[in-house]
Amino acid sequence: MLRVASGVTRDIAAQNITVDVGPATVVPTIVRGGKEVTAPAFNQNRIDDFLAHVSTLPRLFVPVAVSQSIPAGTLVPKGTPVDIVLVPMSNIHFGLFDQTHADLAVHPVTDVLPIIQDAAVAPALAKSSAADLTPAEKQIITQKLSSIHVAIDDTNPAKTFELAFNSLKGAQAFQ
Repeated sequence: MLRVASGVTRDIAAQNITVDVGPATVVPTIVRGGKEVTAPAFNQNRIDDFLAHVSTLPRLFVPVAVSQSIPAGTLVPKGTPVDIVLVPMSNIHFGLFDQTHADLAVHPVTDVLPIIQDAAVAPALAKSSAADLTPAEKQIITQKLSSIHVAIDDTNPAKTFELAFNSLKGAQAFQ
């Protein structure tokens, strides 16, 4: 079953997704509200025309998978239903992360994409931990974060540089 977060389906362009699960074509069973959904027959010429006139969503609005009903890497028999929850990247707030800087908690990850892609910040984020950064790298990151009203205060356990650095590292998954 594929679930898309509320309000996400509007203006999403159709996309072909191929999942190879064996030598024979697998006909998926889609279930909504506990009832099987039978796909309607489509006119391929109309579908082609529709797709030719659909605009592509900006990357920030493209849904990303945030959870699934079966843990990743678990082998399951063919035909096993898997619930997948998709959310637009712009709706994923740092507050959903396990540990994050307090000032970032209300920000969507999209707010820091320009920061983590900045030529002065990216090399620092390539390092494995905040402890590996030079004072100059820490200062650059601190300045960039202040532009989105994120204050670093190492005397406050919820606003440390390390939490901010780790939050930015987590946001790199959404680049």
